[in-house]
Amino acid sequence: MDILNWLYLAKNKFIRTTPSSDKDLMIFGAKVGTTKRGDLYQNYAMSVEDFAAGLPSPIARLGTTLYATNFETSGFSTSNSIFFGDLTGASATNASDSNFLGQSAGIFAANASDSNFFGSQAGSNAISAYNSNFFGRNAGYQATSAYNSNFIGRQAGMNAPNANDSNFLGYQSGLDATGAYHSNFLSYRAGMNSTAASNSNFFGFDAGYASFNSYNSNFISQRAGYQTTNSYFSNFLGTEAGMNSTNAHNSNFLGSEAGKGSTGNNVNAFGFRAHKGGTLSGQTVFSNASMPTFANHAAAALAITTALGAVAGNTYLYHNQATNSIGAVRL
Repeated sequence: MDILNWLYLAKNKFIRTTPSSDKDLMIFGAKVGTTKRGDLYQNYAMSVEDFAAGLPSPIARLGTTLYATNFETSGFSTSNSIFFGDLTGASATNASDSNFLGQSAGIFAANASDSNFFGSQAGSNAISAYNSNFFGRNAGYQATSAYNSNFIGRQAGMNAPNANDSNFLGYQSGLDATGAYHSNFLSYRAGMNSTAASNSNFFGFDAGYASFNSYNSNFISQRAGYQTTNSYFSNFLGTEAGMNSTNAHNSNFLGSEAGKGSTGNNVNAFGFRAHKGGTLSGQTVFSNASMPTFANHAAAALAITTALGAVAGNTYLYHNQATNSIGAVRL
């Protein structure tokens, strides 16, 4: 009886976990009924090579499309595209010449041609997501008008409306940012929750975070422009430069904490904490730390020399105590 043959093999440890050759034979039991022999199953042999050849391929092809996914639930009609992962690209429209890798990557994405979706739910529900790259979990998730853009990092550009022609690089960069077209968001939470952030550059941790009406602006460094209001056409450079400023449009804050908490517009503030908390508008401000003071011009000329470290071909500003004005030493 065949069952005795199986017991014999097991008892004598004639069982292997790996074959030694593709010509090795594998034993199977075919259901033949009890009329031919006393057993319901009858043994037969097949080589490892023949068995492997009969297995279905893990990668399927449909026309010019490759996929390894739950294709039955997918509603796409594609060409020249690759789909890997459960529900990857499911119901995506116009998803030709694109790559989808990760669970639900690009699912329900509309007009997703010539794009790359890598990561769980990357680009999921994104609208007009053509010519774009979505790398990272939830990157570009539900972003609208997301064409010609790059979303790199977990939740980068997630829920961002009008995110075309932009770059979102870093965890939660540009998350929930509105009007974020023609802009660049670089670093953790850069531009996150910002409003009307078009044609802008936010570089640095929390740079431009929750800023309001920050279009045509540049916020560079950690928390530069953080929660600033009406800071359009402005440049904030330095740690916390312009942070929490109000109506700081058409302004330039250069230096750590320069213009922080200020309320004036059309202001140029240079140096550490220059114009911090100031309320005046239409001003050019230098912090005292960046503007030395001398009794008169003669004293300044003696102190500002190439022998003492100044560089020829430059003009050095100073405060003249005698005239209470700004003077200069030109070398």
